[in-house]
Amino acid sequence: MPPAARFAGPQAGAVLRATGGAARHRPVPVGGHLAAQQRRCGHRPRWTLRARLAAWAWAWAWALWLPVAGAQTAASPVADPPDRLIDQRTGQATTPQALLAELRQADVVLLGEWHDQPAHHARRAALLAALQGSGAVVVAEHLQRGLSLARGDAPLLARLGAAGFDARGWDWPMHEPLLAAIDAAGLPLRGGNLPPALARRIAREGELAVPPELMPLLRAAALPAPARAALDDELQQGHCGQLPAARLPDMRLAQRARDAAMWLALATSGGRPAVLLAGNGHVRLDHGVPQIALASSAGLRLVSVGFGALGDAPTGPYSVLWLTPVQPRPDPCAEALPAAPAASAVPGR
Repeated sequence: MPPAARFAGPQAGAVLRATGGAARHRPVPVGGHLAAQQRRCGHRPRWTLRARLAAWAWAWAWALWLPVAGAQTAASPVADPPDRLIDQRTGQATTPQALLAELRQADVVLLGEWHDQPAHHARRAALLAALQGSGAVVVAEHLQRGLSLARGDAPLLARLGAAGFDARGWDWPMHEPLLAAIDAAGLPLRGGNLPPALARRIAREGELAVPPELMPLLRAAALPAPARAALDDELQQGHCGQLPAARLPDMRLAQRARDAAMWLALATSGGRPAVLLAGNGHVRLDHGVPQIALASSAGLRLVSVGFGALGDAPTGPYSVLWLTPVQPRPDPCAEALPAAPAASAVPGR
């Protein structure tokens, strides 16, 4: 798998290879990030033992703090600077406790991420630990649909591998604190994503390659023009502006098919809430999994949580936007694209 796919998630490489020529550019996973505020994904830092232990400390500190914080605001003793949570339905600030109370009453919960940010995984690990015993079932973008994590005494990574987890593609142990928290809480963990080979076929062949069980969902959830334009912009940004316009319709369809597959996995999971773990683009209300879910199930109690960086302008739309401190994120497009020639080297100047 090329470096671009390693830092951006395995589906990025799968879909990118189907575009016929953009592979030299470093993409974000198609739909998995919001391009501008994520600085087009950036490299995932390889974790040292010290960083790994620090991430575990973050995750379990939040797991201990979140359920008992009571009247505390979003300012947490373990978050410096304090996190900021915005309820985008009202424009008002909210708290982790208020969010958790809403998640417990929801039918469907969608938790986004920037794939390369330990703080996002730690916050979600705490939320899921607090849902222990609730009847929640977790569906993950990181596993293929039809597969699930088996219980047992074998090492977590070995059991994840049997469920289709691509450790190299997802830069293990980046997600280890999150997935270990799910395992420790006894929550079922199931796959929701399309196999990479199928995503490639859809990006090449269009509707003929879409599984028949997904087409009714996609037809019932046709995107309005503004949402379609927003998704196309994400796809272009995710390919450093180098995606040929002729490739956009099938690339868009591949992304939408992945969203439909994840919704179908949620709808058939039997969980309450049914919880999706996926990149921010998949949990957007306008063109992600929520749009397909609400088109097929009116009256669904659905909560979408996007994650971002403190100091960045709010993005979305989500139900709630959770802003955290983040690790530095180099711009991969600055490295991938050739520099413009100097003025002195341009003929006629």
